[in-house]
Amino acid sequence: MTKRKVSNPLALAVLACLMERPMHPYEMATTLRERGKDQSIKLNYGFKEYTHFEAGLSLIPVLPPEDAAALLAQRCDRLELEISQERSLLQFAGQRGLPRLFAIEGEYVLAMREAELAWTRKLADEIKSGTLEGVAEWAAMLRARDDQENEAPQAREEREEEEQ
Repeated sequence: MTKRKVSNPLALAVLACLMERPMHPYEMATTLRERGKDQSIKLNYGFKEYTHFEAGLSLIPVLPPEDAAALLAQRCDRLELEISQERSLLQFAGQRGLPRLFAIEGEYVLAMREAELAWTRKLADEIKSGTLEGVAEWAAMLRARDDQENEAPQAREEREEEEQ
């Protein structure tokens, strides 16, 4: 029998459930949710979901640099809390004798949060210090936009007429 490569996490979770016993799809979904697998596997089909953070990063140039740095600092605070909670959960699971095998997705989540925290702190620091490539142009672009929005209506009309 030829083995087929399965790379879909949901398909792997379904196969893991079926190894236990035959199950209806609704029972599989309930079982996976009860086991907390919905925290690491999307339990319904669909296209890639982009995180709010990733979407926010793509739109960061519309904010003033100091506002972006402040929001990134808030993100760091939230990540620190999530990291603390994940560490506590892993420690609790270990104290209760849960074999590491059954908590490795928690270890992965912790490692990803720690990496995101380090990266986010670095980005916030680069924005605050002005060392992020393009930050000077970013600030200048926003100043020009603000100047244009704040100019007197008559001067704006005259400028627009000249541009036409």
